[in-house]
Amino acid sequence: MSLFLIVNADDLGMTPGVTTGILEAHRHGILTSASLMVNSPWLDEVVAALKDYPQISIGLHFNLTHGRPTAPAEEVSSLLQPWGSDGLPSQQRRATPANSPPLVGGAGGGGDLRFFAPTN
Repeated sequence: MSLFLIVNADDLGMTPGVTTGILEAHRHGILTSASLMVNSPWLDEVVAALKDYPQISIGLHFNLTHGRPTAPAEEVSSLLQPWGSDGLPSQQRRATPANSPPLVGGAGGGGDLRFFAPTN
């Protein structure tokens, strides 16, 4: 019987520093996978960086509590109420570029999954 160890990092894309740490851990250690926050304002940069790391497995970080929703605000307004109209907790507001647009996608419960659809 073969045994395999999967070492997964959470929160890929949360901040540039978190992303750098995850990619460094993969390059210099045993990290084999990471879960990607597709509502990150740095998503384009993360996806571009991942092209240099073809061996890392990427999964979905299904995220309902951090950052902007991928769905239009009016479709998920109950998720935004505690933080205000932009959907960002105060600590995230300070870390997020002021002009970063919300990412497009479907409503919660499936919108994030569209990022992982086949592209052929």
